[in-house]
Amino acid sequence: MDPEQEYRQRQQVLNSYRAFLSQKLEPELRKAHEERVQVEEKIADYRSLLTQIESLEKTTTPAKRRENEEGREDEDEDDKKEPTTTTVRIDLGSEILCDLAVDNTNKLFVDIGLGFFCQLSHREARTLSKKRIEILTDVEREKREKEERIVEHVEIVANGIKSLMASSR
Repeated sequence: MDPEQEYRQRQQVLNSYRAFLSQKLEPELRKAHEERVQVEEKIADYRSLLTQIESLEKTTTPAKRRENEEGREDEDEDDKKEPTTTTVRIDLGSEILCDLAVDNTNKLFVDIGLGFFCQLSHREARTLSKKRIEILTDVEREKREKEERIVEHVEIVANGIKSLMASSR
């Protein structure tokens, strides 16, 4: 094979590697990263919900808090509590904050997925949040592993391109 044909053949292989990298691997990596970030945001939302529940529970009277800590398992325990009123600061978006007066903090409306919301007691919301965090942490780990595999593939292809460019000189 003459040197010019060999050079053209290497250039074709080099171009196909570059195309594979830019058309296949880079979009996959971007998508995998975005999916992982979305799962991390959901985890952060559920952790924030847990924090909010704790702060709401601190506003209850000490006697009622002791009853809750003793582990009373009365199913309607949150219904028997006197409604408490509190003021919270919420983000309307774009970091625009607003004070909101909440009349009854004994029940919470929680997004349970697919656009459905469910009214839950503090205990139920806490349990749901912990389970969702556990599940989403496993999903996040899988997404991170997928992203790492794609990065390894990108590195392999990039090294192949480097070696082809070095041998074509």
